[in-house]
Amino acid sequence: MVLTLHNLRQAPKPKLTPTSARAIILDMNNRLFMAVAGATVILFILPLTVNIRFLWGMNHLHYLPTAVAAPLALLLCLGAGAAFAFGADRTRAPGEKSRVAQLVSESPWPAVVVALLMTGLFWMLRAPVHFLGDGYTNIAVFGQGEGSLCKWTSYGSMLIVRMVQRLLGPLNETSARQAFQLVSVLSGGATVFVLLRIARQIGTDIGTRLLASLVLLFSGVLLLFFGYAEFYPPLWAFGALFFLVALKTVNDSRSIWWVWVSLALTVAMHLQALMLVPAALWLTVAPREKRTGRPLFTRNHLITGAVVAVAAIVGFVWLYNRHLAFEVMFLPLFEGRPQSPAYAVFSVKHLIDILNLVLVVCPAVLLLTGLRLAARRRSAPPDGVATFLLLASAGTVPFLLLVDPVFGMGRDWDLVAFTLLPVLLWLVRSISVRAKTVSSRVLMVTAVVAVVGSGSYVAVNSHPPSAAQRFESLLEFYDRKDRSGWSILADYYRESGQSRRASEAIAQMKRRFPEYDYLEEAYRLVNANRYQEALPIAGRLVAKNPYNADFLQLLGNIQGKLGDFGDAERLYEDAVALKPYNVGIRNELGQLYITYGRYDKGLAVLKRLRDFNPQLTHVAEGVALAYIRKGEYHSALALADSILAVSPHAPGAYLIRIAVAVNRGDTATARTNLRLFVEYGKGRSDYEAMLRYYGALLD
Repeated sequence: MVLTLHNLRQAPKPKLTPTSARAIILDMNNRLFMAVAGATVILFILPLTVNIRFLWGMNHLHYLPTAVAAPLALLLCLGAGAAFAFGADRTRAPGEKSRVAQLVSESPWPAVVVALLMTGLFWMLRAPVHFLGDGYTNIAVFGQGEGSLCKWTSYGSMLIVRMVQRLLGPLNETSARQAFQLVSVLSGGATVFVLLRIARQIGTDIGTRLLASLVLLFSGVLLLFFGYAEFYPPLWAFGALFFLVALKTVNDSRSIWWVWVSLALTVAMHLQALMLVPAALWLTVAPREKRTGRPLFTRNHLITGAVVAVAAIVGFVWLYNRHLAFEVMFLPLFEGRPQSPAYAVFSVKHLIDILNLVLVVCPAVLLLTGLRLAARRRSAPPDGVATFLLLASAGTVPFLLLVDPVFGMGRDWDLVAFTLLPVLLWLVRSISVRAKTVSSRVLMVTAVVAVVGSGSYVAVNSHPPSAAQRFESLLEFYDRKDRSGWSILADYYRESGQSRRASEAIAQMKRRFPEYDYLEEAYRLVNANRYQEALPIAGRLVAKNPYNADFLQLLGNIQGKLGDFGDAERLYEDAVALKPYNVGIRNELGQLYITYGRYDKGLAVLKRLRDFNPQLTHVAEGVALAYIRKGEYHSALALADSILAVSPHAPGAYLIRIAVAVNRGDTATARTNLRLFVEYGKGRSDYEAMLRYYGALLD
């Protein structure tokens, strides 16, 4: 029989059984997935030939030595190709009795083994440099000895690091570095275990559970656990525990109280976890609805949620307009602040940054998106797990969108990475409830992409020259957003003996921030008591950028010297709001209060500063001066004794004793302590001035 178009039209159409329909849909899904996988591989290997600087979430291979980058690229290509060419039947997932399926089995022991192995890996490959985040600053602060912990947003994490540091010995930079490393590595082991248990709660069968374990385990977040000197590793450990407990509550009707306990611990690690409160509230007020097929939200729930949302928005706007410290935590909507006007909530650079962060947290996110778009829909009752994760995402995503990554998200990625965890969990859950299963070849491609993507990101940080090159590229990308980064880079080059590179980094910083030359000129005039000449320079700097604490400090200093106490106080308070832990600004504010007779205020400021770091003798001298002005000589002398107990022959303590003796008319004691000051105070910048002031005592 000759086949004609007429015959084909008249031929009966084949009857599609449910089984064949599923097979056709899965075949179509695999074609779409293959296209997405190919695009992902190309994007990852393209930086081998050209550095796409703005795509910092995928350009890791560009910074690695060729001997490392080329094999990784080859592994990515061959692994992805082999998965499609030689993978298992695309409609079949790994069997429940397969070894790989044991990772997400009911027994926790396979996850324990993996967590222990990863913990050993984290420790052996600890990060040698700390360009990303505030690693160098944190080590320096914790290495200063006793003092109050400063970062109130992550107070619980700081207490853990300090406790570990005390167990390691003296409070110095060595013990600080070791403490951060231990907390980072142990948090990593705990996080790995919990994430593998979460994968079991998220997936609906072996295939989707393995998919969840791959995307959760092989993530750029792993960098936090390779001895990373930051406070975010404990946040991930306790935050993952919260999600595990909450998901068990949804799936197995566990007690709601454990959800709140785990959430409280997570909030203690970092206050951004407060964004998870709405999801925890939903678990509390809707226990029946989340476990049955009834509507997940009642009318009362929606009304209450709307009222709370409006109240939160009103409160946010009020705080944003009233408190400078609160305002600078968040980005402007459309136009950035003077230092970086191109960086705002809805700016192209910020939106690209969010895309890059997603790629760092989940290198296989494009594959997951392709799976989600291609997944077959099937009728199912409302899913409590997905609802909980959507509510959690509704809290964390605004944080990601609105909070200002002060140094640029490429460097401050660690601050906002946690916000994507509920989003990633929701995406995997959405796939698992819409697809019958996930095939072995899909798992193989996902594994290769996730391993190479996360591995190359971590590998750059483990190779100091590569890490420095990536850091410099990020600084150039963000232009004027991060001045301190150039200083850190210059210090690294200087300490590693690369003086030419250090000079180049300083030159880059000066070229991008020329206003600091005017700042130095103004301070030169201030030190020469030429305040009227320095005033217009400081005024122009503040007018150009009223969010720069250094400029506000300068103008406050000048106004205080010229007798304008009100303006000086306001300027210093704004500077403190912008840099709350800056010693110089707080010290000058305390001295301002003392100069104008506000002794109690001055004492409050300086005592708090001294609690932060008792070794700041110049601050102790300011406290003693306030005591002397108030006539509390015993307090001033006790302070001098405490300084000498810690640092024998501290010249500042002798100055305190001299001032007390002079005020009491005790010339002999003043003369004795002045002689000690002459002997031990030669290194002080005010040495000559003090000799001129008290020199008559030696006549």
